[in-house]
Amino acid sequence: MRDFFDIRTLSLFSGLITACLSVCMTYIYRYRKTYPGFSQWNLAFVIYFIGLVLISLRNILPLFLTVIISNTLIVLCYILIARGLNAFANGSQKNWMDISTVFIFIIGFFWFTYISSNLSARIVLVSFMLMLSCLRCSTIAIRKVTVQLGQKTLLITIIFSCLAFWLFLRMFLTVSFESEIKDFMSADVIQGLNFIISSIGNIFIALGLIIINAQRLENEIKSQTSELTQLYNVLKNSETRFRTLSNAAFEGIAIVEESTILEINTAMVQMFGYADADEIDIDRDVISFIVPDERENTKNKILSGYESSYESVGIKADGTRFPIEIQSRSYWYRGRQAKIIAVRDITERKKSEEALLESERMQGVLEVAGAICHEMNQPLMTVSGYAELIAKDLPKESPLSDMVSILGEQVNRMGNITRRLMNITKYETKAYLNGKIIDIEKASDKGKF
Repeated sequence: MRDFFDIRTLSLFSGLITACLSVCMTYIYRYRKTYPGFSQWNLAFVIYFIGLVLISLRNILPLFLTVIISNTLIVLCYILIARGLNAFANGSQKNWMDISTVFIFIIGFFWFTYISSNLSARIVLVSFMLMLSCLRCSTIAIRKVTVQLGQKTLLITIIFSCLAFWLFLRMFLTVSFESEIKDFMSADVIQGLNFIISSIGNIFIALGLIIINAQRLENEIKSQTSELTQLYNVLKNSETRFRTLSNAAFEGIAIVEESTILEINTAMVQMFGYADADEIDIDRDVISFIVPDERENTKNKILSGYESSYESVGIKADGTRFPIEIQSRSYWYRGRQAKIIAVRDITERKKSEEALLESERMQGVLEVAGAICHEMNQPLMTVSGYAELIAKDLPKESPLSDMVSILGEQVNRMGNITRRLMNITKYETKAYLNGKIIDIEKASDKGKF
């Protein structure tokens, strides 16, 4: 059955298939997401292609190239695949083992080519080295790649196991039935089948390597999707809590971008006299809640990043004006820079401040009035006493009697004024010349004097 297969044609055909696989792997490596080890797999198919081309040039190029270098490249191809699988699984590399394997192989091939030429021994040697590499690849796939992916790698494991079995069978058949092979290029059916089986095996190996790379990518996408989902849920829960807390707050809260409202809480809606948030247009300018005279100043403070509190005047839906206090902070909202604006209705505070100011004024008035009354009482009592004594000593027909009577009345009136000053209970003023004075009549709880 010699010359049943044309080995030269088979090697070129196998090389063509390997070249196509190499182009496919290169495309994936350059334009798709790949992981450690893929570049070594890509290089392995390129090397295998070169080895097959050199085999097809047997009897044309020197034996060193077509026998030793070509077979070394084929063995090196499977070593690189094993190293790539190890790198893919984040395993440690055993450089000494790979270097020793290549070194021993080269020595063996050199021996059986130049010193003791034996074609069957070379076939057995290359088959043995390839079988060991296939078993190593299968072991790495089972022990390490499976752990890395979290799932079984059946295609890679099965194809390398099948190739290892075929290579063992090839050694056995070569030793048993083809011990007298003289020319590999005209070898029997077993060696021809080896090219066919190897070509089919390489197709499935490339497919398996691409699949495990895709499986790892899928796992990464699932992991990232899971993380994004968790992050989304966290953000959603955070946003829900934020909205719940903001709606439960007593002060108005708005999230704005520049000065455009993105979110607004219930307290602010009610503060400005709206029934609900639906009455407020989306993308409304927050400055529209401020009276026209204060809008420019307020907007400048919001846009400039001014973070201290300041007062302004708000305007309600019905046009009512009321005092407010504003404070803003920068805030990341849904991946963009925004500001949280807190608005407080300070109407009651203003009333309290006014009441306190009035109280302070009243205290001053009372202190002054008390001092005046204290200082005037003694002179008034003296004047009143002397007026009474003079009135008793004067005859009724005396012209001074009426004057003394008028003097007594005015003294009594001044006494009433001092008593009125003593009974001031509130701060009331009236116009006087170019200013204001205390309106004693209104400020006192006594009647007119």
